[in-house]
Amino acid sequence: MNDQLTPDEVRAWRKAAGLNQLEFAEMLGLSRPTIARIEGGKLAAPKWMSLARIGWERQAVIHDMG
Repeated sequence: MNDQLTPDEVRAWRKAAGLNQLEFAEMLGLSRPTIARIEGGKLAAPKWMSLARIGWERQAVIHDMG
């Protein structure tokens, strides 16, 4: 099992969150150029991003329920 997000998955997550690259980078404690490199496939997404996405998805579900 590969826990690493693909560039398309990172981009889809950012867009689902309604954020531009700078806002997304700030949310994750990264720089905008780093997000651009990840989305462009020039840099592998850190494995911890998968866990961050799971947390974001669960928070969104809880928010929708409340």
